[in-house]
Amino acid sequence: MDDQQIHWLLKALREASGEIEEYFYGLDYQDAATRLDQDEPNLIEVAARLRDNEEQVLGWLEIITSTRRRDPPLPYVNIDLLPFERDYSRLQVRKVLRQFISLRRRTVHLLWDLDNREWKYQGIHPYRGPISVQEIVQELNWHDLRYLWEVRRTLEQLGRVHADT
Repeated sequence: MDDQQIHWLLKALREASGEIEEYFYGLDYQDAATRLDQDEPNLIEVAARLRDNEEQVLGWLEIITSTRRRDPPLPYVNIDLLPFERDYSRLQVRKVLRQFISLRRRTVHLLWDLDNREWKYQGIHPYRGPISVQEIVQELNWHDLRYLWEVRRTLEQLGRVHADT
């Protein structure tokens, strides 16, 4: 991965978290708790999933980049099961979003300090096997895009944003 690709990914991570923060700005609890489709998460759950995923990813990156051990094992929590194990409905969306933004800043700062060689460092995921810093960050970007689309679609259906903006 060259410098240009790294800078693009870091820029994408910063911009995605900023856009997510903008979408949630001024959102009241009722809108955040509204479930438009029983099979889809509400916005509180989306914010919590973003936070929980960021926490796990940051932990992986810290393990991979700070250990002296080659290919360290990575702990894994199935983020998709957490809403069933935790009561996300009682969460305050602003607090969860602040936690996500704080974790994202830590993630980006950690990544800024890496050189090109360190982006190739790997950890061992218990189900997927070896996974590099680069792969983790690319998946984090994809994860952001997926949830940005979901948040925007929900806000459009709530009449909070227009499809043409």
